[in-house]
Amino acid sequence: MTNRYEKLKAKKELGKKLRARNSSFLRKKSNEKPKANWSDFKLKDDKLLLCTKGIVAKVIRDKIKVLVNNEIINCKLPIEMPKTLVSNLVIGDKVFINKENEVVSRSDRKTHLSRLRSEGATYSNKHIIAVNIDYAVIVATVAEPEFNAGLIDRYLILCQNGNIKPIICLNKIDLSDKRHPILKLYKEKLGIDVIEVSVKENIGFDKLREKIQHKTIVLVGNSGVGKSSITNKLLKSDDIKTQFVSEKGQQGKHTTTSSDLYILNKDTYIIDTPGVRSLSLIGIDKQDLQFYFDDFVEFKTSCEYRDCLHSTEPDCAVRRAVESGEISKLRYESYLRILESIS
Repeated sequence: MTNRYEKLKAKKELGKKLRARNSSFLRKKSNEKPKANWSDFKLKDDKLLLCTKGIVAKVIRDKIKVLVNNEIINCKLPIEMPKTLVSNLVIGDKVFINKENEVVSRSDRKTHLSRLRSEGATYSNKHIIAVNIDYAVIVATVAEPEFNAGLIDRYLILCQNGNIKPIICLNKIDLSDKRHPILKLYKEKLGIDVIEVSVKENIGFDKLREKIQHKTIVLVGNSGVGKSSITNKLLKSDDIKTQFVSEKGQQGKHTTTSSDLYILNKDTYIIDTPGVRSLSLIGIDKQDLQFYFDDFVEFKTSCEYRDCLHSTEPDCAVRRAVESGEISKLRYESYLRILESIS
């Protein structure tokens, strides 16, 4: 008994020390100066005229690869600027560089694609995938790996949140003539372009290439859906490494380990991103989620309660619309799964 009492006492003392240390750390953090931001280093127009415009193609430690006049050049920050600013640069950022190839200013971002780093992560772990994008090409497959409507719905939410237009690219159509029924809803009810392609049979790439002309696009999707293979086909190149889907569990192997920017032509750019197996949403609470489901709009105002989440509440117009077939049951079930995942 004494031994157990001593252990409990020691545990309590340790807890006190940890709380005191954390409290001291938080006080110290609150007194720290705010981190440097690019908005603190905006240049006047006369100075910007002396600089060259570029697009961030990659950031590796303190080195910044910038696309200037369709050529990649290595840049860095001026010695007088805080090095932490490098971590605030993302692929797609529009920057200004001086004659010494130093990045001296960054333009405001027009669009962004962001996600949490992992399931259960906090908002502070937000990961910005790419910025200043016109289209997010959400790549899915007929099979191998299995079509994942839930992941597409999550990407559609991120696109709306970041002011990006989505395109659904259905790959591996050579494997089956069957199509998931939700694709018809995406096309006809939500007005999303669905472009079918086959890397193996070289089908659909002229249509996709035409759609993305004069745009900056980002390819996103599950692991193994063929984003890098699609990039190869669009570029008419075999330079990007690809791997097949692993047979065990039909999960894709990660090939692309970081985002990369490629030039299709003078003003068309492709950003290839690593595959994901799960996708957490950022900055969206339970009450706001319904606004990202456009097919709910005409019904949700008729719910009995203004704060209805369309889950278990009585007299819910959205649930009635699901029962009558006016709202797709597949979409509604996807909404419920996402709702449940939001803390």
